[in-house]
Amino acid sequence: MRFYFSLLTTAMIVSTALLSSPAVGQNEFIGQAQSVNRVIKLRSSELAQQAAQKVESETSRLENSARKTFTNPAQIKYEDIKSVPPALQKNPRVADQKSEFVSPVAPTRNNPPTTRTGPRVSNAWKTPQKALSKRTGPLTTTLASPTKDSTTVKGSNSVQTEIQLPKYVNVNQPAQVNITLNNEGNTAVQNVTLLATLPAHVKLTSSSPSPISNDGQVYKFSVPQIGSLSTRQVSMTLVPTKKAAIDVATVVRIESKSRSSIAVRQPDITLSLSGPRQTNIGQKVTHELLVTNIGDGVATDVRLDTVLPSQLKLINQSGGPYIRSIEPGKSQRITLESMAQASGEMQLKATAEAVGCDPKKTDLLFNVYQPELRVTASGPKLNFVERDGIYTVNIENTGVVDVTDTRISLRVPQGMKVNTISRQASVDSDEGMLTWKFDRIASKSSEQIQLKATALKEGVQNCSILVSSNETRDKEISLVTKVITRADLSVQIANVTGPVQVGAKAEFMVTVENKGSRRASDVSVEIALPESMMAVKNDDVVQNDSSILFEEPLVAPGQKVTFKFAAVGVANGEHVVRSVLQADGSQRKVIAEDTVYVYEVDQARVSESISPVIPR
Repeated sequence: MRFYFSLLTTAMIVSTALLSSPAVGQNEFIGQAQSVNRVIKLRSSELAQQAAQKVESETSRLENSARKTFTNPAQIKYEDIKSVPPALQKNPRVADQKSEFVSPVAPTRNNPPTTRTGPRVSNAWKTPQKALSKRTGPLTTTLASPTKDSTTVKGSNSVQTEIQLPKYVNVNQPAQVNITLNNEGNTAVQNVTLLATLPAHVKLTSSSPSPISNDGQVYKFSVPQIGSLSTRQVSMTLVPTKKAAIDVATVVRIESKSRSSIAVRQPDITLSLSGPRQTNIGQKVTHELLVTNIGDGVATDVRLDTVLPSQLKLINQSGGPYIRSIEPGKSQRITLESMAQASGEMQLKATAEAVGCDPKKTDLLFNVYQPELRVTASGPKLNFVERDGIYTVNIENTGVVDVTDTRISLRVPQGMKVNTISRQASVDSDEGMLTWKFDRIASKSSEQIQLKATALKEGVQNCSILVSSNETRDKEISLVTKVITRADLSVQIANVTGPVQVGAKAEFMVTVENKGSRRASDVSVEIALPESMMAVKNDDVVQNDSSILFEEPLVAPGQKVTFKFAAVGVANGEHVVRSVLQADGSQRKVIAEDTVYVYEVDQARVSESISPVIPR
């Protein structure tokens, strides 16, 4: 009991001695003096010295105990200061803030006193985290380098504001402040306004985004939207103009706007009647009535009324005559299937009405024939002179009865010549007419005629085809072919000598060919030589050292024209020779290239005047 009382007395003396020691001041360990919760003073420095000596003698037996050594007050970290000592957590014997002293913790076997070789600090000097969290200024004397501080402020509608700023900054130097808006809700937030209030001695030099307005030192930032569980950040660069704390205050506002309106819509219907305009007696025919709502409102209570002529007998009708509603942009189709009972021209009529819409009417002219021949023809729409074209004529009896004594007449234009026909025909050379006759074309059957014709001259060539029979009306169709001519020129250049030595001649051949159907006039071919080659003089052409010009007044279709020239290589290497062809009336240029390899040997050249000696 006496031993524990001695230890308790020793711990109290150690605490008072260390707190009053002039070598270890409170400002050196804690930072700013105003952040210290309790101040303990000693009346006499002599008493502190005696207490220190007693502590050293009493604690010599506890050298193997756990110790914490501080060799320099600057080594105390901010984390050490703000952490709660174990002694205070287990036995927080802390006096009231009005008391002048703090009761020390009595040493036990599990909590022996520590031995320190440097300045001595009592655990009572360590301020709990709860007290330090209320500080407004940085502990600059205990930090080796500036760090970031973070302050979270709850905003409305699940939006929180987090301010990140440095611990300290020098006067007239920029400080980066980041304000993060955090939407912790499950829905997106619209029209968020951030108000940032700065002290009067602080200047805002830049920000991202830029403020939409400012009232003195109150800057207004607009954030159109923050998604669910998302963040947005406002960054500001601040510069203090004097030594004073920078207090940044923020306010978050969320604007909620709503507007309601009733849209007024107007339905509008259109009516159309489509289908065949002719048929044969006894043949079924189907017509379609289409009702479309082209307005933006729903068309309701749509009523249809169709009128068929007496020559048509209604067999089946799908849909109508009443439609409850038609959505905007939608259509309703009503099919009318009927059978023609008599020939002649007739008219189909239909009317549509709907609530809020003007009545609409439509009609369709319809002809009924006893038999019906369907004639189709095909041929080339574009052809060249001296080129062949294939022409086909199809005759189909789509009626329910046979067609007798059918005649197909084809008039051949003067710009075409028929070479081959698939069926025997009568020919009228004076009229240029070919005629085919069919005694009978059965119902639901067809006949075909084909011929091959050569285009003789350019222009529009019209083949007229007339179909007639005893039971049907005459039908005439035309096959139009546009015949054109065109000069199709090509040019080729070829090196006919192969590689040559420096100073030797390389010979080239140029070939021009007209593959078109029109002759080409004023044809010119220009040869462009590289700087490393020089043209050999030729009095028949226009030339200089680097170019040669060949001219041909006329190149007929299928004709080939050749030109030859020579050039001397003045430098070794592979050289490109280019030919450019152009004809009168055409802006198109045809370009062809070839190469020649010029080499130089490292030996004396034998004079060309020396006769060669053949070894024996």
